Amino acid sequence: MKEKVLAATVAGGLLVGAAFVAAAVTTPGVAAAQEDSTTDSTEATDVRPNHDHGAILEDVLSDLVEDGTIDQSQADAILDAVQAKAEELKARAAELREQIAQFLEDGVITADELAELPEDHPFNNPDGIFAEALEDGELTLEEIQEARPHPRRDVFRRGAHFGALLDDGGIDQEEYDSLGEDHPLKQVDVSEYLEDGVITLDELREIWMSQKDSGDAA
Repeated sequence: MKEKVLAATVAGGLLVGAAFVAAAVTTPGVAAAQEDSTTDSTEATDVRPNHDHGAILEDVLSDLVEDGTIDQSQADAILDAVQAKAEELKARAAELREQIAQFLEDGVITADELAELPEDHPFNNPDGIFAEALEDGELTLEEIQEARPHPRRDVFRRGAHFGALLDDGGIDQEEYDSLGEDHPLKQVDVSEYLEDGVITLDELREIWMSQKDSGDAA
C-alpha cells in the first residue's frame, strides 16, 4: 500500500513541480508579436501559478513522513526528482525558444523548419490558431503576430484610441459612446459631466481621483 501511495505521490509531485515550465515546451514563445520584434516566450507563455507549488509539495511530503506513509529519504528523493524534471523541462523550453528565434531571423518559418519542431507544437497544429496561416506550409512573422498578438497590445491600442479622443481637450458624447462597454469610463456615471456636452481633462482627473479614493480605480 505504501508503495502505491509513494508512486502516486511521485507522479503528482512531478506534475506539480514541473507545471510552471511544461507549457513553455509546447507553447510557442513568439516575441515577434512584441513591439521590438524580438523572440522571447516569457510574454507568450507567462505561466504564473497562483500558489507556491514547491512549498505545497514540501508540506504534503512532510505530512506523509510524519504519518509514516513514506520516510524522509523517500521524501527527499521525490523533491530531487521534481527539481531535476523541472530543470530538464526548463532547458528544453529554452532550446526551443532559441530554435524558433533562429528560424524567424529571416522573417519566416519554412516547412522544413516546422518539421524540426515537436509534432505537438502549436505551430504544427492544423486545427490550431495558426491553421489558416499554415495553408501554404509556412509561417511568416506577420502571420504569427496576427494569430497570437502581444498580450498587452489590445490595452495599448485602447489607450491610443482614448488618447486620440482627447486631442481636442475632452470627450464629447459621441466619443464617449464610441468607447467599448468594458472601458473603465463606461463603468462610471458620467452623465453630470456630459451635461455641457464634453468631459474635460480636469473632469477626467476628478473622476479618476474619486474612483481611486473609493477604491474602484484600476
